[in-house]
Parts: sequence; structure tokens; C-alpha cells
Amino acid sequence: MDSRAAAAAVQSLDCLSHVLSWVPLDTAAAHLPPALLTKLFHFATFGCHAASEGQTAVGDAAMCCVNELLSKNLVSSAACEQLVLAVFAQTFSLLKSVTHRAEITHQHFMLVRFDELTTRFTFCVFCV
Repeated sequence: MDSRAAAAAVQSLDCLSHVLSWVPLDTAAAHLPPALLTKLFHFATFGCHAASEGQTAVGDAAMCCVNELLSKNLVSSAACEQLVLAVFAQTFSLLKSVTHRAEITHQHFMLVRFDELTTRFTFCVFCV
């Protein structure tokens, strides 16, 4: 991904994150296509590679969107439960692929990135 595409993706994901911060979970569950959730987690994998700063920013922005979904209060409905289940299934798949792809040379980088993301999203949760 070149720098212009990465910048456009980050801006788009920031807008989506802002929309998701205002939308109730039941509305998001009713109108969020499964393909969008899959694409969010695809973009999230960009933050796991040391390719470029632009790709890392895309991964961070994608995880911000996921964070907005997970920070909502769960409304007891079948659609909300399906959405939360899909998010956790995608998260598990992402973590599994990250841990299986981590070679010895990349383990330090992965630990540093995980620490950065944990710190960032822990801060985001306390700000909300």
C-alpha cells in the first residue's frame, strides 16, 4: 500500500470510527455488513507488519473502529449477540495469525506493537 492509499484509508477509518462512536450497538448490529467487519480486521493486520508507518497507522485506525464497537453496552438481542460473536471470532483469528506468523526476528517488534496498542486502547477505554 502506497502512502496516498494509506492516508486515504486512515481518513476513511477515522470517519467510520467517529460514526461508530455515535451509533448504538443494536443499530450497528442491524446495519453493519459482515464484509465490513471482515475488511476491518484485514486492515488491522496491517498494524502487525513492520512494512511502513502508513500501514501501521491503517492497522491502528482499524482497531479503533473495533474498539468503538466493543465499548458499547450490550443490548440483549440476537443481532447484537451475533455481531459481538463475529467480532470476537475475528479477533481470535487475528491473534492466532499474529502469534503463528511471529518469527524469532519479529517477536520483539510484535511485543512492542502489542504494548503500544494495549496502552492506547486502555487509555481510550478510560477516556470514554
